[in-house]
Amino acid sequence: MTSQPLEQSRDLSVSETCAVLGVTPPTIYKLLGRGELDGYLVGRSRRITGESIDRLRSGGKRRASA
Repeated sequence: MTSQPLEQSRDLSVSETCAVLGVTPPTIYKLLGRGELDGYLVGRSRRITGESIDRLRSGGKRRASA
C-alpha cells in the first residue's frame, strides 16, 4: 500500500479508514476518542477527515486548539 496523502476534502467512512490504516473499527473509535483522528457524523454514519488520517500516518501530533 502506498502512503500518498489523501485529498484533504476526501473524508472517509470508518471501514474505509480501517482499510487505509490497516486497523479494526474499535481502533478507529479509540483514536477518535483520544483525539488522534477527527471525525463527524452524517446522519448515523461517522466520517473521518482526510487531513487527520494523513496527520496520523505521518506521525504528526494534533494541533492544540487556541
